Amino acid sequence: MVLGAIDSIKPATLVKVSARTGLDKKTVTTLIALAQEQAGVEIEKTDAVYAITNWGPALKRSGCRLALVGGIAGE
Repeated sequence: MVLGAIDSIKPATLVKVSARTGLDKKTVTTLIALAQEQAGVEIEKTDAVYAITNWGPALKRSGCRLALVGGIAGE
């Protein structure tokens, strides 16, 4: 969800990503770090703006965007 928000919001600031996802800023920051560490996603931060530069080997851009809008439902 956080990655989908970063990918779809321009500019993707922490405040905007938090508002779009409904998550608090600390949680967003934690999830960004986890995506980098656990999934190999490369995220650059320039000033206050986040940008995904590489989705890594495990995640797909389309799947992250679907998760943002509730398009992936569990059983």
